Amino acid sequence: MNSVSELFSKYIHEEITNCKVIDSSREDDFRMNYIINNHYVLRVNSASLTEERLAEIDRLQKRYSDIGIKAPAIYRNKEGGYLLNLEDKVCYLTEYINEKTLSEVSEKEEIIKEVLIRNGEFAQRYKNIDLINTRSMWSVIKLAPLDNEVDEKQENLNLLINALKQHGENELANELVRTNEEIREVIAEHLDELPECVIQGDLNESNILVRDGHFHGLIDFNMAGTEVIINQFCCESNVTVEEKDFDSLSVNELYEKVISKQNECLYLLSLKYELKELEKRMLPYYRKLAMISQYPNVCAYIYLLKKDARKTVDYLKLCLK
Repeated sequence: MNSVSELFSKYIHEEITNCKVIDSSREDDFRMNYIINNHYVLRVNSASLTEERLAEIDRLQKRYSDIGIKAPAIYRNKEGGYLLNLEDKVCYLTEYINEKTLSEVSEKEEIIKEVLIRNGEFAQRYKNIDLINTRSMWSVIKLAPLDNEVDEKQENLNLLINALKQHGENELANELVRTNEEIREVIAEHLDELPECVIQGDLNESNILVRDGHFHGLIDFNMAGTEVIINQFCCESNVTVEEKDFDSLSVNELYEKVISKQNECLYLLSLKYELKELEKRMLPYYRKLAMISQYPNVCAYIYLLKKDARKTVDYLKLCLK
């Protein structure tokens, strides 16, 4: 493979004074990141990225930056493209933003509120504008790039259904199947009518940048794609049952706390976003789908089934009402 300095020179006329290497490879997904001069990241990946995909991400990141949500720039090489081909790998160059992430700070609550408000603002501004064919990982029915035959939420729910059956809870497992099918039928009927937006699509603490105690920006746009806005809102306002609450609260108290927190988050998301009537009608369906099949929730339910199957089953029954 070409040297880092040789590859970097194909993008930027600048001497490398320092370089730090971060290996974020996973199984057969090769990812090496070279942080250069504390300002650039030369990314060498498995040969799965395309010029078209990076162009999508570049346009999206510029949109976030345009409304004051910092996102890393993607640089074009001297030939005018984004990628350089390296046998079975590709490389590209992005801006390095040297800020803390939300996962590194202790006071999170006010920052999370800012994140939700700004994401609602972003959705309002870019609703149905320049949509792309790539779906976000949160997508329901329409498949995202990493989905195989079914969307991720269906895969997650299948895990939960199998876990319930292993605990002898066949009745609840069957009820989950029926409810999921009914929800998806309603969503499918209106899916093409619902407003969409191209979003970052992987909103977690390690991807949220913080400066001076405030929300500053977003990184990691690998999962970016077009999404139904109310599905995005339900995913972003999703609340996972915490073990300490599970241990200390009754089933009804636990459910009420989760719903209350979801409502608070949804309120913040909608402060600068105007929900249309169809979105208001469809939102409860997307919310219920998130509650029973979003990945962190399913992981929590499977764990809690081993701890107290009866209480977990009773909680899930409330989620289905």
